[in-house]
Amino acid sequence: MIKCTLKDLIERHEVTQTDIANATGITRPTLLALMRNDAQGIKFSTLEKLCDYFNIEISELLVSDKRYKPTKQEQLDNLINIARQLKSELQ
Repeated sequence: MIKCTLKDLIERHEVTQTDIANATGITRPTLLALMRNDAQGIKFSTLEKLCDYFNIEISELLVSDKRYKPTKQEQLDNLINIARQLKSELQ
């Protein structure tokens, strides 16, 4: 599966979805879907705008999930979900 690193790029560059939307014309719902990795597809023009905005190659924006490294926040969210599941199983 292909993963989008947009969430990590936003954190590293300390920008907001609004900053990107204003600069690129990409809608916030599109950005959110890419950040969550639940987009069903992506236009080439969107890819190009994001690569230009962050001054990166497409290989830095889209990666194989075999090479994808979750952000610290994603790792923390995963641990919280595991703890919640364990707690519910104990009750």
